[in-house]
Amino acid sequence: MFLPASAAPLSDRTGLVNTLSIDAGGHPFEVRIVGNFDVTGHEFDGDKKRLLILVDSSLENNIGEIVLPIELLGGNLTLYLNGDILDAKVHSNDLISFLTLDFEGIGENRLEIFGSASIVSVSEIPIDNTWILGIIVVVIVIIIIVLVIVLKIWMAKK
Repeated sequence: MFLPASAAPLSDRTGLVNTLSIDAGGHPFEVRIVGNFDVTGHEFDGDKKRLLILVDSSLENNIGEIVLPIELLGGNLTLYLNGDILDAKVHSNDLISFLTLDFEGIGENRLEIFGSASIVSVSEIPIDNTWILGIIVVVIVIIIIVLVIVLKIWMAKK
């Protein structure tokens, strides 16, 4: 016979794990969030280099950690909570940024993370076709020169 463990209230420091799947520039990315709040939604805007995370908390004092791939959003990171700058600890290596958050606010909150760099897919890179045009012009000129030489040789034989 097994007896259930006594139900004690969760600590304010208990972390909920949320994994966000983000498609950016045709590449899939995973952002992992551990915090004492619930993630209710997210939105990534590559043009603005911004990740919006909607959180809902039943606690006044909130803590969280975010693992953010550098290729998704990197460089200098700036965080805003409900439009105000949020002081967060950021540690980065070649692959990820690790953000530690500590903020106050019961209810719905908007966490925005802005980076100075974001992935750009090959299809989004503007292509300069002038070099292709230059090669075509050179090939046409060479063909014309060869035809003129062949015609002169042919006319000389007649």
